[in-house]
Amino acid sequence: MIILDSPLLSPWRAHSIWLAKKLGFIDRITPGGNTLRRRDNWASVQRVYDYFARKPLFARFDPDCLMDYAEHGTVPNHQGGRQLKFRPQVEHAIYRTLPHDYRRYRGQLNVPALLITGQESDVLRPVDVAWLRRHFNMQVSQQAGSHLFPLERPLETAQSILQGISRLTATTAEVS
Repeated sequence: MIILDSPLLSPWRAHSIWLAKKLGFIDRITPGGNTLRRRDNWASVQRVYDYFARKPLFARFDPDCLMDYAEHGTVPNHQGGRQLKFRPQVEHAIYRTLPHDYRRYRGQLNVPALLITGQESDVLRPVDVAWLRRHFNMQVSQQAGSHLFPLERPLETAQSILQGISRLTATTAEVS
């Protein structure tokens, strides 16, 4: 299993997520609150590209990845333009259900796992990575980029995944 900078948080951070859900302020500590206010319709694929290219979150994207997002991450709307295929309501729901109780499964991971994190990621902190490594026996590697490194550096990410598969396969063969 290869995981790319997923929000798998150490117990104390996961407890904060649970508390934010319980007290109703999860949208203030995740990007979820902004998703419902995000624009989701444009006149053309090029306008989608131009819109996101100006946004700080997308500024580091590989231009080809951003164009693919503009083209394949949208569908025709009823006005002859484009709208996001992945509706903001779905993204909002995902942010509202960030995992907070997966730690109860520690010691039960029966497949080799590699966590690849972005060196400048603001999602996972060293304490989270150390906890995952210790309790789930995950291998961990880092790659240049933010939390969205797969879209910023797609070729490097593909290479990291292929190298990860080789390492995990070798580890599995040694155990067998």
